[in-house]
Amino acid sequence: MQTKKVTVNTPHGMHMRFAGEIMDKARNCASRVTIKKGETSANGRSIIELLLLEAPEGSELELLVDGSDEGVVVAELERIFLEGPGAAARGG
Repeated sequence: MQTKKVTVNTPHGMHMRFAGEIMDKARNCASRVTIKKGETSANGRSIIELLLLEAPEGSELELLVDGSDEGVVVAELERIFLEGPGAAARGG
């Protein structure tokens, strides 16, 4: 299992598009993805659970990724948090 602390850096926090991109990454990998905010955990494959984290800009979250492709998944999720959703589409 790999873990990584990340910060929500978008002005609108973890909004629908942001959560959707995380969910897409989680659904297209072999690893189990969990995102924690304090004591609250969300399954990375559930957009509802991700939105229920209520993570505004500046929120510190912890990624927990467990599986055969965990290293790649952590790096891809970290990129979403660093560059914002849609970075791959923008060529970032």
